[in-house]
Amino acid sequence: MPVEKLSVEQQRWAEDFYRHMSWTFPEDDLVDGDEETDAPDPAVTDFEQIAMLEKKVDELYAQGNLIKFCRALFGGFKKAHKAVRQAITSAKSKKTRDIQPFVAEINAGITSLSFYVGEFEDALAVIGDQIPLLQNAHGQLQQHRFQFMELASKQKNYQKKLRSFESADQEVQKHFDQITTHHRASHVDDANKAIASFEKSLLKMKAVVA
Repeated sequence: MPVEKLSVEQQRWAEDFYRHMSWTFPEDDLVDGDEETDAPDPAVTDFEQIAMLEKKVDELYAQGNLIKFCRALFGGFKKAHKAVRQAITSAKSKKTRDIQPFVAEINAGITSLSFYVGEFEDALAVIGDQIPLLQNAHGQLQQHRFQFMELASKQKNYQKKLRSFESADQEVQKHFDQITTHHRASHVDDANKAIASFEKSLLKMKAVVA
């Protein structure tokens, strides 16, 4: 039936019906453009996502700051950090419309940085585990000092051997102190060099005792 032939009551009913239909399907009620959606602002979401990832990268870099004292790991750590920083810069660029490829690169970089930090911490832990063992080995040889002193008091030729023993003992102790100092400073390479020197000096001390 044409609309113009409807009664006033029928027209009011029709208007109420269509108004009800618009409430039932709100996505169709966009003619005036006054309705606001609840969808998040992509720009804000992207910014927050990159900010969180960048914070994680900075934290890992700070943790791995001392990796420069471990040549075996420093090159890879430095390269991974450079790559992830470039990805962050690209993701924050105004020209970038889709940050997800860069997010994937950043996450991969975070994984790499975490690996190097973990390897560095493991290397320090290995040195820390060796310290009491080295100290114990040295202590066992030091127990022979009283025998040397007793023999030196009775025989002159043992006085020279006592001096050799004490010289070797001091050399071993010097390297042990270097190991602990470098370990506290997280200087992996220097600590390993000191361990090698310690072991050589310990062999000399064993030779004197033998």
